[in-house]
Amino acid sequence: MPDDVEIRLLRHYVAVAEELHFSRAAQRLYVAQQALSRDVRKLEDRVGRRLLERTTRKVALTPEGRLLLTRAREILALYDATMLDLRGRPRSLTVDVVGAGLTPALVLAAARAHAPGVEFFARFHSGTEAAAPLLADGRLDVTFGRGPEAPGPGTSGPGTPDLGTSGLGASGAGVPGRVRWRPVRHERIAVLLPERHPLARLPAIPLESLRGASPCIRAGDHATPGWEHAVLQLLAPFGVDAALAHPHVRGGDELAQHLRDRDAPILTLTTQPDIPGAVLRPLVDPVAMFPWTMSWRADDDHPGLRALHQAVDELAAAHDWLGVPDGAWFPGPEAGPGRQKA
Repeated sequence: MPDDVEIRLLRHYVAVAEELHFSRAAQRLYVAQQALSRDVRKLEDRVGRRLLERTTRKVALTPEGRLLLTRAREILALYDATMLDLRGRPRSLTVDVVGAGLTPALVLAAARAHAPGVEFFARFHSGTEAAAPLLADGRLDVTFGRGPEAPGPGTSGPGTPDLGTSGLGASGAGVPGRVRWRPVRHERIAVLLPERHPLARLPAIPLESLRGASPCIRAGDHATPGWEHAVLQLLAPFGVDAALAHPHVRGGDELAQHLRDRDAPILTLTTQPDIPGAVLRPLVDPVAMFPWTMSWRADDDHPGLRALHQAVDELAAAHDWLGVPDGAWFPGPEAGPGRQKA
């Protein structure tokens, strides 16, 4: 049929739409840039719509291009899963989700719904810093955290990820080879309190009210080195001393015990799973944000990875994950022009 579109054209388009850069997309696909440009034009001719706005300085998606990106990912995921099922079981995808119930785990759950034929394995490696060497040598496929070289929060909308490339892990940890990353979510920092704590009566917790309370920043599955680095930046200008003289506390039961033993606030994230005997309150003055990113190897084109991208796109659109509240605080180096940083 004259309207038939080859799978190759869709695959090439998705690479350009995700990279928003023809040269990087060509490198990712191991094809010539001229051939890639020709295929994108051919696809536009087939669908009868302009999919990309091209200038000498940037490439952007049209509304039709964003729609096609979502549908093309679905088509490619189904095609790849079908071919892999016919040829044998697909290679599984191992994903570091940091901790149960946190933002990365929400992304993985959505990706599993999009790619039921892919076998995902969740791992808990305490963030990008610990996971980066495993990612580089192939023992891990995807990780979440503050990302390689702590990239700044992206400003692109769903379907147009702000992608970057790095050879370094967060906080300078060496990572051989090329790693790609994208912003996932700007998540609010919150305070976990014993339900009888005096501050628990407040609907939100002003940061200054934690002065003298010795809040803990090392309790909870979210407490990675990247998290600790960010929160120490937040507390220092307000004269709030964090409780640091203990190992990291992992798991819901241990977190509940730690909260009972210390009877003191714990800094956490809004996705913190419920803890018996505790209440969760948002932190204000300032509204502090933790910038989640997703990282993967640049040469990986696994259908499960595409499902993770689709999950991020849809969750970010549905819940405004990349929105920035007025006066929001970001840690450095993520805090850029127009963003508050203490």
